[in-house]
Amino acid sequence: LGHEILSLGTGVQIPVGVPALRASFNSQCAFLNRGSRLNAAVLRPLLTLLQFAALAGAVAAAYGPTVAWLWDRWRVDPYYSHGLLVPLVSAALLWTRRESLRRGSARGPYAVIALVACGAFLLLGVRVRFEMLGALALVGTLLALALAIGGRALLRAAAFPLLYLLFAVPLPAFVVQAASLPMQQLSSAAAGSLLQFLGADCVRTGVHLQFPGF
Repeated sequence: LGHEILSLGTGVQIPVGVPALRASFNSQCAFLNRGSRLNAAVLRPLLTLLQFAALAGAVAAAYGPTVAWLWDRWRVDPYYSHGLLVPLVSAALLWTRRESLRRGSARGPYAVIALVACGAFLLLGVRVRFEMLGALALVGTLLALALAIGGRALLRAAAFPLLYLLFAVPLPAFVVQAASLPMQQLSSAAAGSLLQFLGADCVRTGVHLQFPGF
């Protein structure tokens, strides 16, 4: 036809002098570009959600027995009945810092090292049947995941709420028994001194407070 030929780089050639074909091809290219951007906008959040679901599933599978042990101790042991509330307080603290938690930064290799160390602690606790090591490893894993997901910025924002979970970790029985009597003596001495300062007739005998006037 005597028209120049426009090569499109994809193996398709159209006559430059045919405006209708050029307009049709340009509209198809624009449609494909919009479709690819839409697919990327839809697939990226879905892929992120799947990654988080896989990560949560792996943590749940690894630390499920540890969480079950903690739950039993919180329900049975009167020393740690407050453990049921500690995760709720930690979650509330994280919620109050939600704006800071969205600020991520570059990630480093330290998160992988921390995750490996926590996994070793978990395996050691299982090996020696010392569940407290697994509970400590769980808290450490959460901190390492914060570092892996958002870098040091996220770790700084989530550090206190996650470390607060340590108050829910039951101490070994020998530690509780060794610390109970000194703590009771300290509390009774402090209460007796305060009552005497306020003018009350109070006599302390061991961990007991007696009031001769009553």
